[in-house]
Amino acid sequence: MFKIKIRGDRWTVFAFEHDEFVRRFGGDMAAFTDASNRQIFFNVDDTDLETCRHEVFHAFATYPSSVGPSNVNSLNEEHWAETFCRYAVPMMSLARSILRRIRRLEG
Repeated sequence: MFKIKIRGDRWTVFAFEHDEFVRRFGGDMAAFTDASNRQIFFNVDDTDLETCRHEVFHAFATYPSSVGPSNVNSLNEEHWAETFCRYAVPMMSLARSILRRIRRLEG
């Protein structure tokens, strides 16, 4: 377990070996994000950089954007565009950092 910051908020990252991850959470997934509790859970045996990026994006996507067109489809597109434009670089950096830390926990 370790702490990270996402948009100024503290999040907790948990890394479990495959059997423990499946025992606790069921199913056979690589990771999941619990945004309501600001937690990200990884199955270390199935975690790669793409998985880390995916979960980091879920975490960033939980925050509101400042755009607000009336059309719902436009709102969704604008939200994702704004999220990507403002946070793509920090998201990719954070994902690499998480993967490095998970790998150190394994060793």
